[in-house]
Amino acid sequence: MGANLFTLYRIDPPGGNLSRKGISMSRRFHALLTGALVLAVCAAHGDATFDQLLQSGKYKEAIEYADQKIPAGSRTADTWVKLAQANEKLGLTEKALACYMVSWRMNPKDYESLLGAARIYNKLKQYDEALSKAKAALDQKFTGEASWEYARACIALKRPADAKKALEKVIETDPGNLVANRELGHIYFDDKQYSQAVPLLKKAYEAKKDPEVAFKIGQCYVETGSASSAVPYLKKAIEQKPTMYDAGLQLARAYHNMGKHLAAASEYDRIQGKIKLSAVDYYNMAVSFEEAGKKNEAIDTYRKAISQFGSSKQDEAILARLKVGRTDLENKKYTQSLTQFRFIVGADPKAHAVPDIYFLLADAYMGTKNSSKAIESLEKAIELDKSNIEAYARLADLYRSNNMHDKAKKTYQTMMSLRPDDPNVYLILGEYSLKAKQYSTALEHFTKATTLKKSADA
Repeated sequence: MGANLFTLYRIDPPGGNLSRKGISMSRRFHALLTGALVLAVCAAHGDATFDQLLQSGKYKEAIEYADQKIPAGSRTADTWVKLAQANEKLGLTEKALACYMVSWRMNPKDYESLLGAARIYNKLKQYDEALSKAKAALDQKFTGEASWEYARACIALKRPADAKKALEKVIETDPGNLVANRELGHIYFDDKQYSQAVPLLKKAYEAKKDPEVAFKIGQCYVETGSASSAVPYLKKAIEQKPTMYDAGLQLARAYHNMGKHLAAASEYDRIQGKIKLSAVDYYNMAVSFEEAGKKNEAIDTYRKAISQFGSSKQDEAILARLKVGRTDLENKKYTQSLTQFRFIVGADPKAHAVPDIYFLLADAYMGTKNSSKAIESLEKAIELDKSNIEAYARLADLYRSNNMHDKAKKTYQTMMSLRPDDPNVYLILGEYSLKAKQYSTALEHFTKATTLKKSADA
């Protein structure tokens, strides 16, 4: 229209006056220009009325007014955004999306259009579209609102790593956003960033007593070594949901770490068979049973731990095998005890974890009438510690009982030459003789130890 207006008049050749036709055309131009100005004023007035209706929360009236007074062809991108927001407030989701998309097509970089479309797509569970629009909105303006829509889409699409940064921005701009606190807390929890997860999850739990959140807070405390802080949350989770056996497991672990073995044993017993336990859990359960005086349950559980550990050589696996091996040895189940002791020697040939393992191995071999293997075991003990008096004494006895008299004599001589005037040597010999039920020999050694001690004190 503007181009036509400026062609409605002409300037006559030199003389400078308009022709009659020119005067007539000039009047027409003036009339059209005046009409255009009137329309512009009316449009401006219409926008003001439209905005006032929106600000007053009269969304339905605002939409009706726009339909009547603001023709689609004259609406700006901003007007379409406002119509979208009005439809959104009325719950007319699809109409809102249509308006946002019209605005976006008019201006593909309009932040409000992109943000609104992302929000609607999330509501419609069209998360790929939501993610695309939210990312585009963030490219225009990095805000908490756009970050939230981006994070929501990422969470739904199971992309927690992408959601994390967005949620951090949301909480930075809106610390009171409980959903953002909860979701970021869950992400930190899943990433094993337990210290960061706790304050966020606690804020979410204060707003809504969700047993799942209480459980995660409790586990965070267990994992960070604050077992006593974990207990109240884990107990609340179990009170709200007794079948939450994961919480029961964490509670048992917390009690175990606190040294409350009776409570730990009780909780382990409650959840046993209802949740899969790790090898270390079985080991800790066995320790708790043992400390609570439930020896039979402890040994049975140590056996379960061994089964779970398999060929593992970690400390708990070795100690579980030691407990079971000693018990089998005491019960004269020599072959079974050999299984455990051989494994320990294979895992720790220098006997760092179990210093007396070669003595135990020798006893088990003696139980199976395998003297040669028992001798090898004691020789190995001496090889590792050439000042081990008890090993010499036991080896000498074995040599003697197997008619290896020369070796027996040499071993006794070596033993006595180590520390001939040390009363502790004779005390060790006396204690060994007692274990071997050689009572008269034990008395001789204890007497000698006493005599040497008196001489040293004089």
